[in-house]
Amino acid sequence: TRAARISLANDNAADYFISVHADGADGNTTTGSHVIYPDSSDATLTADCSELATDIFSSYTVVAVESNSPKKDVRGLQVLGGSNKTKRKVLLELGFVTTPSDARALYNNVDNAATQLKNGLVLNIKKHF
Repeated sequence: TRAARISLANDNAADYFISVHADGADGNTTTGSHVIYPDSSDATLTADCSELATDIFSSYTVVAVESNSPKKDVRGLQVLGGSNKTKRKVLLELGFVTTPSDARALYNNVDNAATQLKNGLVLNIKKHF
């Protein structure tokens, strides 16, 4: 569950929390990827998470990144909320599984996507550790 993943991160004082998803929408024409970070009153948290969001998608090319990404969380997503004490946390939407072109790109490039996301994470880690 989401709550169990948050507890695991909190109990282990995780440095990073990255929730990986594929979007879905009615119809089959919506396309694109994006990354979401917390909208917090804590300016340091927002800056750290925004930076991670930018870094982690800096080399992601499997599905085109939406022009307004990264995005602040305006929906109050549980994994990005206050109960998650991780300093750097983001939610990735890698594309739309309900759109044939995105689904095909994700399926055919899963290893490439993993490598690209890892490279973005390593970029962020090198800045802070």
